[in-house]
Amino acid sequence: MQIAENIKRIRELKNYTQEHVAELLGISQKQYSNLETGHSKIDEDKIEKLALAFDMKPADIVTFHEQNVFYQTFNNHKEAKSNNFIYNL
Repeated sequence: MQIAENIKRIRELKNYTQEHVAELLGISQKQYSNLETGHSKIDEDKIEKLALAFDMKPADIVTFHEQNVFYQTFNNHKEAKSNNFIYNL
């Protein structure tokens, strides 16, 4: 169930709708919803397709922890103060 929760949280953090991700995967919104709720099996192939849709590595989806997400901050000159990205959301 952890991977299903990770998929949902990643989608939410990216501000993607279920419909959008389903379209990227070539499945219906209902089929995608079943992935997020754990009602459908999430095999390696689906994780790879999700990784492409989310622009992430498959391993990052499996091991995703929201507290590891760092956002780049900018100073007044819009120069990067920090480039500490673990996940590129």
